[in-house]
Amino acid sequence: MSAKALFAESHRIASTASARAAKVGSTHGRILGQMQT
Repeated sequence: MSAKALFAESHRIASTASARAAKVGSTHGRILGQMQT
């Protein structure tokens, strides 16, 4: 695997992981907001 392909793959994995984390984070924040009210 070339360095460019390896970089592209790691970037794709990182962006997928960050998108998933953002989704989980927003859901978690909504739950906490409901608990406080």
